[in-house]
Amino acid sequence: MKESIIALLTTSFILTGCTSDETYESDVTAINLVNNELNIIWFDKNNDEEVSLSPDSALEYGQSTVEQTLYQDESYSTYSFEATDGQIADETIIKKTSFSLSHDEEYIVYAYLGHNEESQREPKLGAVFVKDEDIADNQYRVIIMHTFSSYTDPINVYIGDDIVAKGLEHVDNEDGFNFSGYIDLNIDNTQLIVTKADSLTPILEYTIEPVAGEFHTIFIAPETTDNYNAAAFVIVDQDEDED
Repeated sequence: MKESIIALLTTSFILTGCTSDETYESDVTAINLVNNELNIIWFDKNNDEEVSLSPDSALEYGQSTVEQTLYQDESYSTYSFEATDGQIADETIIKKTSFSLSHDEEYIVYAYLGHNEESQREPKLGAVFVKDEDIADNQYRVIIMHTFSSYTDPINVYIGDDIVAKGLEHVDNEDGFNFSGYIDLNIDNTQLIVTKADSLTPILEYTIEPVAGEFHTIFIAPETTDNYNAAAFVIVDQDEDED
């Protein structure tokens, strides 16, 4: 089973996967951590049709889509996405980015603020694999993604009395540990504290509301587009028939 989350290959991010099935499908949720309003677009490779992952309205900052199954009629593992401004028609915020997603697996595509080769701020897309099998009924699983700022020092993340991520680098840092790994926690272990790696002073305190037996992706990100206090945005992978 996959343990790595993000790998860079030329200009595309790759998450391993291939299949010989005639129909290829992956389940995708998307979140906006970049713009006041954002459209995240999927390019259907079979006919190059542009499909909005939030067709009724643009995603507000911190908002995520419902999980959707993206179907391809042939065994293409490559899925391409871009992001456009939700208020200004046809203005591209993030250029087309391609991922290779495994057949019949679940992923979160996230828009975040990274930096380019000139160390200038640049909106980007990333993807994280949802590893949701074999979670005990009295536990929940988390992965921590540091998308707070590409200029922020590494962070330490505590949940309860335990440090669950030490010296966690921003996801845009290729040389760092850019994800926390998959962590199983008892359902009553809910208090999240984030500090800079060289400090004990919290920059964020947050109470998780866990769902037993489910996978939780926690993004540490700016509170809003114009408020750079740290905040936590949580996506819970939950079956549609569950509340």
